Amino acid sequence: MIKEQKLFFTRNGEYSAWEMLAHLDDQERYDLLIMCQRKSWITSFPSTVEAYPMFIYSTIDDLEDEDQAYLCNHIKSIFNTKEAPKTDFNAFIYHYHGVSLDLQSAELNLEKLKTGLLHYGINGLSLSIFPHTRINGLSNIIDVRFTSDKDFYYKKNQITRTLHTEIRIYLDMNIAIMTNYSDYTHKENEKAVFVNEVIQRVSDHRGSITPLLLSDESLRNLLTINNRVPTKLKFEVEGRMVVGVDIVQPGNISEIIQHDEVKYFYDRYSLSHIKVTLSEEENKHLLIDGIEGKLMSRASNLESSDIDSFVKDIHNLLKFNYLSTNHDKAIRRLALINLAGPITQKEHYINSCYADVKIKISSLANDSLHVYDKILLNAFFYCMKEPQLYLENELTNSPLDEKLVSYMARISNKSIESIHKTFNQIMCIYEQNRNDLASLMISIDQAITNHRGVT
Repeated sequence: MIKEQKLFFTRNGEYSAWEMLAHLDDQERYDLLIMCQRKSWITSFPSTVEAYPMFIYSTIDDLEDEDQAYLCNHIKSIFNTKEAPKTDFNAFIYHYHGVSLDLQSAELNLEKLKTGLLHYGINGLSLSIFPHTRINGLSNIIDVRFTSDKDFYYKKNQITRTLHTEIRIYLDMNIAIMTNYSDYTHKENEKAVFVNEVIQRVSDHRGSITPLLLSDESLRNLLTINNRVPTKLKFEVEGRMVVGVDIVQPGNISEIIQHDEVKYFYDRYSLSHIKVTLSEEENKHLLIDGIEGKLMSRASNLESSDIDSFVKDIHNLLKFNYLSTNHDKAIRRLALINLAGPITQKEHYINSCYADVKIKISSLANDSLHVYDKILLNAFFYCMKEPQLYLENELTNSPLDEKLVSYMARISNKSIESIHKTFNQIMCIYEQNRNDLASLMISIDQAITNHRGVT
């Protein structure tokens, strides 16, 4: 019986005898076989080196309790002399709305789940809870682990694999990460129930929760925040195909799109996946699947601290999500309500307004990444759609076309002067934060929060 398991957030030094044997080298396994022979626990050797781990593991099963404990402890003592194995990673990311509970209340609510595990219909299901006041530089994190065993047969041998579905909840960020290893976590429908139940237990969020899908804009922003170095970009081409670009000589995104081949796709099509460098020294990378809301790494060298660090970048985006959102639909609704004339004429006016603002921002920002200019465009039209919101600036004239501004004033029920001031202030904030996307979003958000008034 092999207790094989995949654990990432909640490993806590727990390794089965099989996992420890698998981590030893051939010489260490050979030495174990010699010891077993001297103690007369075995009378023959396996025929191949590859068979050493299974042979030793089978020997453990055949021993009496005292000898079994001795052999397991000896394996553990060798295992503990080596660097602990790291792992690959595969998980869904979730963002929930509402207010999270404090750490203690969240833990107490999750403890109540233990009395109702039978309703999941999974034999032998157990639940473990690990609260962290502080871990990896972050506060108020709670890990939940659903565990059960799954039996299957290989060459007439019954093998038991331990299934673990882990959910790490970042209470201060309203973010959850749920592991998704094939064959080592529970079924898809079971995991969906787990994560929904857990999130409802730790927050006032109600309703179903699905993985966080990251848009083209969000993925571009992630590449810019903290200057994450991409090693792969995937573009969705008109819904017909996905084109991947492997980057052999990584650099920041500004350098990479100087290559005509990359720039062609970057300027025309939507990003669907990005693979970024978490650590150049340790060759750590993470693939972000924006379409399915997944985080993945096939290299077995990641630690939970790597994911925690990346989640902070995700949180910075979500915290100012309205700056990564196109407000076109809201503005068009206002235009239909507040402008007179045929619908086609209204559409023409709003298209012209959008085009003029976009051209002016692009010429002033000169952003080859198409990241900053989109944030600025979204910020401006967010101010236009929100009642009683404008930004103060000493300049009462902007580069925007006067005729189009007059239409925008009627659409938004704001004064012409306040629209010019808002545009000028957004561009002023950009000039002060043009090399730091996170700082730019924070500064725009502070300005919007502090400058609400009557137009």
